[in-house]
This record gives sequence, C-alpha cells and structure tokens, in this order.
Amino acid sequence: MIGSLIVIVCLYVYGRRKKVESVPLLKLFGVAALTGIPCLIAAIVLGRAVKWLCAEPFLQRYGEEDLRFLFADNFLVAGLVEEAVKMAAFLLVLLILRDQRKPVQVVQLVMSVGIGFDMSEDLLALFGGYDLFRVFVPGHLIFGGIMGLLFVRAMQAREAGNRTRATLLYVLSYVVPFLVHGLYDFLLNTPWSAVAIFLFFPLSMIAMTVFIWYYVALVKEEAAKLPASVTA
Repeated sequence: MIGSLIVIVCLYVYGRRKKVESVPLLKLFGVAALTGIPCLIAAIVLGRAVKWLCAEPFLQRYGEEDLRFLFADNFLVAGLVEEAVKMAAFLLVLLILRDQRKPVQVVQLVMSVGIGFDMSEDLLALFGGYDLFRVFVPGHLIFGGIMGLLFVRAMQAREAGNRTRATLLYVLSYVVPFLVHGLYDFLLNTPWSAVAIFLFFPLSMIAMTVFIWYYVALVKEEAAKLPASVTA
C-alpha cells in the first residue's frame, strides 16, 4: 500500500514537471478512497456468485489443490471479476470527471482506482487473515497501469479514425489485466506457491519498471505536443 502511494506520487510529480495536464493529487487520493471499499465489496459479492457457478463443481469433485479448481478460482473469480469491477469503477470515474480525459490523466485515474482496491485488500490482509504477501506487492497498481495505458492507446486510435484498432485495444485494456491478474493469483495458490513467492518479487519489480517506462514515454509524448512557451 505504501509502495503504491509512493509510486503514484512520483509519477504525478514527474508529469507536473513535464507540464502535462495531470489530475490534482488530492483528487487522485479521493478517487482511491471513494472507490476502494465499494469495489472490494462488489468483487466479493460477484466473486462468490461466480465461484459457486464455475469453481465449486471442481472443488467438490477434485479438491482445493486440483489445478482445474485453482484455474477457475483464480482466473474467473479473482482475475475476471476483480478487473471487471475495477474497469466499471474507472469508467464511472471517467464519466463523472469529464474534464480529466487527457492521456496522462486517464492513466492516473485508473491507477488511483487500483490503489484504492489495493488499500482495501491490504486492510483485509492485515485484519482478516488474508495472505500478507499481497501487502508487499502492489498488484492492483500494476494491473491498473496496464489497463490505463492500453485504454489510452485505444482512445488515441479512435481519435485517429482507426476504429478496428481502437476496438481491439479497448478489449485488450480489460483482457490483458484480467489474464495477468489471473496468472498472478494462480501461481501464488498452486502447490509450488513457495517458489512463486520468491519469483514474484523480482518479476513484479520488472513489471512495475516496464509500466513506469511506458508511463514516462506517454508523458514525454504528451509534453512534445505542448507549445514551447509552456515547456520553457
């Protein structure tokens, strides 16, 4: 949670230094605070329904360590549902904040939704007996960052008149985070999860580095469009 907050503050400061339009920092924290718990509650309720429909049959027939149950539980219940809830919350925020739709602002907003979800899950981990490993890996920030960057590319493709590419990127802005999230949870809950935990610290840092690199590239791309008098 603390790591996620530090990352978003640093990315916000970088965007401001490059003079690109950014969402005010307090507004970003407000989005995180207001969306986190409702998203978590919605994910728990919907997740239980999906688990009953898709994962419980495998659990009853094969047991909780069977890979078929783990696949259904982590990809469909965790990945599919949680990323759908975050996408819905992000689109609602984007609908409300009609003046915050510049590319960098869009990525910042979806990261805030992810951080809100992260903070809510961390509280459950601390007080509800969940896996404490999740507290140290800002998974939802990474998944949200992927979602935001692909969503921005879709917006740019639509503005350029390429509807086919825009549609594909809009779909990928949900599908890619869903698959990455499902794989993340699946590996952490498999019988070889002890190995996965040691691997995920460096892998999560690599994923974070790649996301930050793309974010910086987006900021530079937007800064290059500004008049010289603004960037001076």
